[in-house]
Parts: sequence; structure tokens; C-alpha cells
Amino acid sequence: MFARLLCSVLRTIQQKHKWCDEYSFDEKQAAAADGLWTALAEDRSDEADTAVIAAIHKLALALFCKEREDISKGDFACPVYRFLVIASIREGGSFMAELEVTNIIAKLQWCCRALIYEEMLRKMERMPEKRAWKKLGRYVKEGRYTAFNSLRQVMHLASSIAHDTPTYSITAVEVYWRQLTDAATTKKIQVRVASCSKGHTSARF
Repeated sequence: MFARLLCSVLRTIQQKHKWCDEYSFDEKQAAAADGLWTALAEDRSDEADTAVIAAIHKLALALFCKEREDISKGDFACPVYRFLVIASIREGGSFMAELEVTNIIAKLQWCCRALIYEEMLRKMERMPEKRAWKKLGRYVKEGRYTAFNSLRQVMHLASSIAHDTPTYSITAVEVYWRQLTDAATTKKIQVRVASCSKGHTSARF
């Protein structure tokens, strides 16, 4: 799932998809994506592999460790959230059931936690644990406009629908979920273009 997320970002930029204008990547994300492309273009060697790993980590940090200040465009402005919508579309164009969506969300959340843990270990080599957590912990805390919290909100909503739990008003949850899928449906053709590479379907990108 992590590789699919990164490929989705790279292809969206490479193909100059309309989302790049509507929901532009910030400078750090764009630079990290360019750095990964450059690293991948090098001939295979131990040094090149090390560079690719470093570039992957840098792009992942740029995607997950970002707190959005402009919230006027909602969660869809988050690249990870957009990927969730893309990944929720079946090959035939229909949307997955809520339980299937929660499985995707859980994998993305695990990726985020693992990334934070890895970056924590790196920072703790040169600073105290408390200071490292202060820098990184906010990206997985509730109440902030981050990729992790965008995923968390959809997870709660999808779980409530799937299990019919009283956590939320189920009517409100259903409306929200329909709004999510309706918004994605209007972009379905563009999504398929952005998420496909030659010889592959939208289900495997």
C-alpha cells in the first residue's frame, strides 16, 4: 500500500494531472518527488539503492508530516486522502464496501506510524526523546489537519456505517460517506488516467 501511495503521487506529478493545479503539492513535497525520480533513474548499485531509500523516506515525511494551514479545500487537498479515494475505486469503476475501505485506511495509518517511529529513532540520535516527540507527535494527534487525522475521520465514519454502531448518528455518517463517494465519482475519469500506467488497471498502480 505504501508503494502504491508513492507511485500515485509520482504519476500524478509526471502526467501533470489537473489535480496538480487544483490541489498543488507544496514545495517540499514536489522537491521530494523529484528527488525520488532522480534516484530511481540511476543505475543499480549499493550507493543508488541507499539514495532511493533516503528519497523514499524524504517523500513519505513530506506527505505524512505536514499540517495543513489552508483548510478551505477540505481533506481532498491532502495527497494521502486523495490516494484513499483512488484506492477505493474498483477496476470496474464502482466503490469498495466500507469494510474494504477500512482495511486500506488501516494500512495507510500503519505506514504513518512506522514512518514516525523511524524518524523518531533518527532524531533521538542527536536529541532527547521528549524533544523528538514534540517535533513529530503532532502529526498523529487528534484535532490537527494532518494526513493521519484525515484518515482517522474516514475510518470512524466507515466503521460506523459498516458495523452500524452508535458512535455517530448513522444518518449523518451515511450522508458524509455519500458526499465522499459523490465527490470522487465526478472525478472518476481523471482518477483513472492519473492512477494508470501502461499495461496496468486502476486497481493496481
